[in-house]
Amino acid sequence: MVAGAGTGKTRVTVHRLVHLIRGGIAPDRLLAVTFTNRAAVELRDRVAALTGSSGEKVNVGTFHWLGHRILRRYASQLDVGPGFQLLSPRESLMVARSIAADDAELAGGSLATLRDFISAARNRRLRDGVGAEHVHEIAARYVAELRRRHALDLDDLILESVDLLRRDSTVRQRLQRHFAHILVDEYQDTNHPQVELLSLLVGRSGQVTAVGDDDQAIYGWRYASGNMLAFVDTFPNTRIVRLELNYRSTQRILNPANELLRRGRNRIDKTLTSTRKAGYKPTMFAAGDESEEAIFVAAGIRRLLARGIRGEEVAVLYRINVQSRAIEDALIQSGIRYRVRSGLRFFERPEVARVIDALRVVESPADREAWARLLRYVPGLGRVRSASVASAMSTVADLLTPEIPAGIPAATIRSLSALAAGLARVSNSRSLHDTVVGVSDLLDSVIGRAYASGQDEQAVEANLAEFISLAARFGVETRHPDVIGAFLDRLSLSAAPSDHADSSSAAVQLMTIHSAKGLEFAAVFVVGIEEGLLPHRRSLASNADIEEERRLLYVAMTRAKDHLYLSYARTRQLSGSQAATGPSRFLEEMPSSFFLLSQSPDLPRRDRLASVQLGERVSHARWGAGEVVGSDGLAPRVMITIKFDSGESRRIQLRHAPLKHLS
Repeated sequence: MVAGAGTGKTRVTVHRLVHLIRGGIAPDRLLAVTFTNRAAVELRDRVAALTGSSGEKVNVGTFHWLGHRILRRYASQLDVGPGFQLLSPRESLMVARSIAADDAELAGGSLATLRDFISAARNRRLRDGVGAEHVHEIAARYVAELRRRHALDLDDLILESVDLLRRDSTVRQRLQRHFAHILVDEYQDTNHPQVELLSLLVGRSGQVTAVGDDDQAIYGWRYASGNMLAFVDTFPNTRIVRLELNYRSTQRILNPANELLRRGRNRIDKTLTSTRKAGYKPTMFAAGDESEEAIFVAAGIRRLLARGIRGEEVAVLYRINVQSRAIEDALIQSGIRYRVRSGLRFFERPEVARVIDALRVVESPADREAWARLLRYVPGLGRVRSASVASAMSTVADLLTPEIPAGIPAATIRSLSALAAGLARVSNSRSLHDTVVGVSDLLDSVIGRAYASGQDEQAVEANLAEFISLAARFGVETRHPDVIGAFLDRLSLSAAPSDHADSSSAAVQLMTIHSAKGLEFAAVFVVGIEEGLLPHRRSLASNADIEEERRLLYVAMTRAKDHLYLSYARTRQLSGSQAATGPSRFLEEMPSSFFLLSQSPDLPRRDRLASVQLGERVSHARWGAGEVVGSDGLAPRVMITIKFDSGESRRIQLRHAPLKHLS
């Protein structure tokens, strides 16, 4: 069944199971596969509510649950043996660490990225290119190490089940005879090994029902790839049923969403029609920068709350987590309670928090609590020893004295000395920006990369770049004599666990678009719909990746029931630099007549220079005076480089830069 957003996919799956049970099929001969444990529990409970206790006997679970059941039941047929250990993601990361320790090419790299590459190689989804052969070799060593430990990881639950059913016809036929009917929810999210497992379980004469929406296939990075379109080839004699009646969103929300999809490629054609009234027109807002965009969001949320819409019924969706920082600031300033659903609040993220601790040590060397938090990151110390070392701190130089607890490894002592020397050095930096950059580089070189614990490398680097950008902007805008102290005060106000950062559900929800899949809200703000952000710049080289970004925006828009707000900025301070952005191609593909168009009141008054000369003195609205030292590119995309009087150099796009000529 091809079921568009909001058409009741789960309800269809539930009633299909109920129909089969009432038709005489024993519940324990039915198998329903979902993608999350939460969805599996909901499915089982809803079937049981309609059929009584017999519904509880239906086999319902995730693909990993299914693979685990098969392997535990037929463990004697596995090479790893019946007593295998199932590793958690963290434990499998430690195995990857042991592999990386013996490979000079992997030293210092991200373990999380390494694990992802290993998984891609094992799932036959690693793209050919430089280093692909080496990754396959590493993956083979990783698997050999798992087998030496008599262990399986989560990938093995599917891969080993497929291998078992392929080579053991007795097991395969026994399972095919047992399962009279198999149902799969969210089929568009399946990857090739999962589809192969289903095919082996169904066999030639088995019955399978799949419910999904190719227009909501947004997990290509998890190796899901076009399986909805290939379903007819995988399972012959297929009957396709389209569900196009939407029970969630108003028609005015569905109109631009339908138009967005109509421009897409390689999809099953469908057009959603609402069962509800036309509703409110969506709003499209053009902001000057991310701060104005965040102010627009906060003002819109205040109006919605004043009209009686509950906080938990409002969501702010963004492409990447780092975008939450500006939104969080605006909500705090407006006194709006919020909850970050996908990840930690910006200033709580470990890579940001430890830079803040280092800045506190530079600003107040006698702050022993900051010392203790910072030293906890030093390999070889740990919580107890870091507190002991911190108790003796009154100056940065104290780290260079021999008053260090006995038993600390020599390598740790060298790290402490390097940390002390580096902190003393960066405390003499000319600007707040230089201090923050110096601290970040120091922590990276002395303590190690923040993402060595398994965090995503690109996300960590983006968060650090955003923090550095924040420091640069604060340093330019603030004339306080103690700029580091003033900056730390500003961070304390934003990072404090106040009433605005709410862990309960009674708060505005902030999350990435990926995290919003399957959810719905009365009002949705989708921010940062800009070329290079949505679609993301990493997708621009591939038509398939751009189409997935299109589907991502569609998913975001169709989370809204009554109110939808789309926004973009003309310039954005993101990942360490100010960039000219502008509307995404996707916004330009949707007719403007579908929207109430709005923009920042300051935007029309922002005159831009048509040209500048090398050596000319100019003034930037944010960074002050400077000299044009470089120019490249052709109109209208001329890029210029300015060396500001603060000592910073920045490369910006001329047509969007808020510049004035200086005599």
